Amino acid sequence: MNIARVVWFETTQANHAGWSQMIDAIVDGVGGGALGVAAMTISFTDIGRATMVLAGMFEEWVRRRRERQMNEAIAEAVGEAVAATARETARETATEVDGLWRAWNGRRLDALAKGEPFDEPPPDVSGASQNGR
Repeated sequence: MNIARVVWFETTQANHAGWSQMIDAIVDGVGGGALGVAAMTISFTDIGRATMVLAGMFEEWVRRRRERQMNEAIAEAVGEAVAATARETARETATEVDGLWRAWNGRRLDALAKGEPFDEPPPDVSGASQNGR
């Protein structure tokens, strides 16, 4: 009888009380002789090798998946850090610009209150010269 069929039947269809009875039934079904046991051993060895190959493939898949997840997490964390830094820089810049304008306006109002001329140009916050100066 075909070894694979005997193993399939004895492991899935037959009702054995334990492993030892199942192994005995498989050996008897294969032929019971040394040639049958050797063929069955080779089959189990091949199954073991295939299992090890599959386990190795699975471990590699898990490793790659974890690495991809780690890279995605790092990229997300870096993106969040850059965004937070940009927001903080924008707040600081807005505060600085506001301070420049408030100081300029304060000097303008002081000059106006004293009746003095005020010809200071407004703050150049863009980096370009104001009014061609």
